[in-house]
Amino acid sequence: MPELPKLLKFGEVNGEKRWTYPLKTIFNYRPIDKLTITDYIWKGKKGREKITKELIWSLFQEKLYEEPLKPVEYDGNHKPYISDKFYRGKWYRSYFWYDNNSTSHLWVRNFHQIDPPKKVKTDKN
Repeated sequence: MPELPKLLKFGEVNGEKRWTYPLKTIFNYRPIDKLTITDYIWKGKKGREKITKELIWSLFQEKLYEEPLKPVEYDGNHKPYISDKFYRGKWYRSYFWYDNNSTSHLWVRNFHQIDPPKKVKTDKN
């Protein structure tokens, strides 16, 4: 697993820890330069011990560009995206959005392992 790049910013707001790292990738045809990961991913959720900031950052760095996504319906202030990705032998689901309407900074709200989809797209179908 690649090491995390140098931390750009750490903060704690309303008891939630937030780590922001540089990220160089493309999402929905736009360059992304920052990724914020929050501790919401782990708070009160058993079985997520193997989910690390390194894993999340690496998946976003290596796999996010693969397909454009549309935001899902949500009643809050954000336009969240949900992405299911196969990475290093396992399936993961991430919930994320653009940070404060930025088009180059993504904010990961949740991330966890999932069961494989019923039918997986391959080059053959």
